[in-house]
Amino acid sequence: MKNIKKIIKIFLYTIALFFTLTLIFTILENINVINYKSKNIIKMIIPMISMAFGGYKIGKISDKNGWLEGIKLALFILIIMTVTTLLLKSFKIEYLIYILILTVAVIIGSIIGINKK
Repeated sequence: MKNIKKIIKIFLYTIALFFTLTLIFTILENINVINYKSKNIIKMIIPMISMAFGGYKIGKISDKNGWLEGIKLALFILIIMTVTTLLLKSFKIEYLIYILILTVAVIIGSIIGINKK
């Protein structure tokens, strides 16, 4: 139960960072600071940064095996994302590659987090 609370707490940090970065991106896009070519790259980088931050936070509070804690967090977040995607019926093969990239971002973040203790 303690482990689930820890994962949910980190999940909320990750979602908060994701929404904050998305809000900043939207504001910059509306005032035409971001050009069209970099728009798709930024859309990919924002979730990677927030997932790596979540991995970093969970790695920072775990005692050992930061990569394993990162995989647990990644599975939790990606199950929620996959269920949402399936409900919206927009599942594509490219989504699997996207999931793998986000999983690697969480694992790298958690490895960095456990090493920065």
